[in-house]
Amino acid sequence: RSFEINRFSRLPNTLLLPPRSRANVEKAAKFWIREVGEPGTSTQSDDATTSLTVPDEFVDPITAAVMTRPCVLPSSQMRVDRSTIQRHLMTSATDPFNRQPLKLSEVTVDHELASRIQQWQRDATT
Repeated sequence: RSFEINRFSRLPNTLLLPPRSRANVEKAAKFWIREVGEPGTSTQSDDATTSLTVPDEFVDPITAAVMTRPCVLPSSQMRVDRSTIQRHLMTSATDPFNRQPLKLSEVTVDHELASRIQQWQRDATT
C-alpha cells in the first residue's frame, strides 16, 4: 500500500478509455501531481504537517484513520471504527483480530472514547 506519484503520470495510458476520456484523466493526473508534488518534496511547511499529532488510541488499527464511531469488539477487546467492522463482517463473520465468531449486534459503542476523540478534534481546530 505504498504511494508513488509517478504512477499517476502513467495512469491515462493504462486505462482502456476512449481518447476524450483519456485526455480528461491525463489532465486530472497532471493536476494531482502538481498539487501533491514530486516524490520527496512537500507542498506544505514542516510546521503545518507536524503540528497535529493523533493519539494512537484514536486511530483505527485496520484503516489507520481517525475513528468517528469507535466500537469495542467483545472477544479481542480491540477498538475499531464501526464502519470498519461493518465492512469486515460483510465478508467474514469473525473478529478480525482473533477470528472468533462475531455478529454486529455484539459490538458495543465506546462512548467514552468517542467523546475524547470529539474533544481532541474540537481542540485541534481552535
